[in-house]
Amino acid sequence: MSIEADKLVIAKLSDAVKMADTKNIPSFLGFLNQREFSVCKAYLEREKIKYSFYGGFNEADRIYIAILPDWADEADYPFSCLKFTYKKEYSLTHRDFLGTLMSLGIERDKIGDILVKEGIAFVFASDSIAKYCLENITKVGGIGVDIEVTEDKICSDVKFEEITKTIASNRADCVIGAVCSLSREKAKEFILSGNLIVNHIICESITKEINNGDVLSVRKFGKFIVCSIDEKTKKGRLKLSLKKYI
Repeated sequence: MSIEADKLVIAKLSDAVKMADTKNIPSFLGFLNQREFSVCKAYLEREKIKYSFYGGFNEADRIYIAILPDWADEADYPFSCLKFTYKKEYSLTHRDFLGTLMSLGIERDKIGDILVKEGIAFVFASDSIAKYCLENITKVGGIGVDIEVTEDKICSDVKFEEITKTIASNRADCVIGAVCSLSREKAKEFILSGNLIVNHIICESITKEINNGDVLSVRKFGKFIVCSIDEKTKKGRLKLSLKKYI
């Protein structure tokens, strides 16, 4: 994503903030990819704007942000979960479902995560297009499907390995050195070579602070979520807790 694209999403976010302030009700922006969400999150926290976010389940990649007025602690997010069922002997993919939705002229930001399992799939869709999907989709990838709105609790099949390390500070070079078992100098070279992506943005600063909730993509080592990085040991070092995608 380019700097211009970042500016565009911030402009849309600013409009949502103004609407929440003017009407004194929650306003929304979504579905955002992880890069867009990271850009918006940084802006909202810098400006100390009250917000919440949700994508339909805990590990969702595509997220809705709710801008909250002072009186609100929660929001009724304007998206639904569409449940597709089909015969188990057919094998449909994420691409099949996304292709069907795109062929209907639906914009990508109206569609959240797509979870495909055996004989069943879940698609998160903005309320503005959910009814349209219900009325117009009868086949996916040439296979007949039944579709309905569901209130079922959705769980992804994502699995994690839990990792715990102790580090001197939350600087990027310290974190990457510990996670990848690299010396401080090797970690520095690794980062400066563009091998670390933090919240979907390439990080080339060894002094960048890594914080709770950050998503780290580390070339050749995998993808991680920082669970906590602030509890100190008796010797004053930081306890780093991560989940690695497996």
